[in-house]
Amino acid sequence: MVLLEAARDYLRSGGVSDSVYKALDRFYPSLLMTLYSLLGAVSGGYSWMDLAQPFMDINHMYGLAFAIFVAFCMFGLLNVLVGVFVQSANEIASIDREFVIQEEMERSDSMMNQMLDLFKEVDKDSSGTITWTEFLQNLNDDRVLAYFSLLSIDICEAEGTFRLLDADDSGEV
Repeated sequence: MVLLEAARDYLRSGGVSDSVYKALDRFYPSLLMTLYSLLGAVSGGYSWMDLAQPFMDINHMYGLAFAIFVAFCMFGLLNVLVGVFVQSANEIASIDREFVIQEEMERSDSMMNQMLDLFKEVDKDSSGTITWTEFLQNLNDDRVLAYFSLLSIDICEAEGTFRLLDADDSGEV
């Protein structure tokens, strides 16, 4: 509005140069065209220097006001866009983190279920525990070997694995 009023006052004052009159008439003949021209200045549709030149010819303060307007719009818009981008990135990271946690929990549950299935299969006498003898007898079974492989347990470390699981040193797991 300030720029439009400055243009109108200048045109009413007389002694208007032809180049300034043409520029003002082209870019600022009405409020709607002024808004359109300002939009072009901040969005790259027009060179903001070309749009500011008639105001610089009227008074350098109007040219400065125009430059401040463009800078404010550009940095304000940039700030909003960066804020939206950062917020979106944080939301995606949060969702991704939750997804990874959920997958790890499912993998852990699956591993526990596989281990329970292995123990049930190795527990031949259905006592609810596995002795070292039962454990050792089943180490040649392909299904038991596959379970160990699936759980990333090396069969060469079978005794160490059994002792690790036998926390109370009872000889049973």
